[in-house]
Amino acid sequence: MKHQNPAVMDLDMLTRDVLYKGPSAALPCNLPDYWLKTTAQSLEQVLGTSTGESAQYLAGPLALITLLLFTNSGTDELKISQSRLYECLQMYYMEVSLELLSRESHFQIEPANLETIFTDRKIISSMIP
Repeated sequence: MKHQNPAVMDLDMLTRDVLYKGPSAALPCNLPDYWLKTTAQSLEQVLGTSTGESAQYLAGPLALITLLLFTNSGTDELKISQSRLYECLQMYYMEVSLELLSRESHFQIEPANLETIFTDRKIISSMIP
């Protein structure tokens, strides 16, 4: 049985629902459930496979990450190495995964904010009774 790939993110809808609302809307903790799950699926395709098909899943997560990176850069121009961009994709995927865990379990994990999103931050969690 062939595994069915998730749908590719609709960039117009992502722009309207998230990107136009500003940088804080792109934080995983502020993404609506639909966009959080769709972003996780897209990042799994990008980071988990090396096939040519994975490239079509990059645009949505890249738009979210770029918005956050521009906010932290404080300039109108963003220069980033390919290795740093890949690192940011991995860190964003980790934050998306942590947010999913927080929403779907009894663990409450302190979310990243605009200052800590792409840093080696200390992750603090607690159990919700």
